[in-house]
Amino acid sequence: MPGPQLVVVRYSQVHHDVGYEWVYNAADIDHSKVVWIREVPGQDLQPLFDYFKDRKVWLIQPDVYPAELERYAPLPAESSTPK
Repeated sequence: MPGPQLVVVRYSQVHHDVGYEWVYNAADIDHSKVVWIREVPGQDLQPLFDYFKDRKVWLIQPDVYPAELERYAPLPAESSTPK
């Protein structure tokens, strides 16, 4: 996809294998085409959305088969508003 991307990884709290990690970033994270972040229930992602405001925000759920990339939507208890 063109342009910089931000991918939020949402793991299952019940079925996730902790040895199966998707969140890896290059050392120069600010200039990476894709930045990966892990969604942690109860943690506000808005500061990251603000910092990476020029990126399209996506969601991947590796513990759901098949894993598909989709536009990010926060969990119902969250109020973060990415673009």
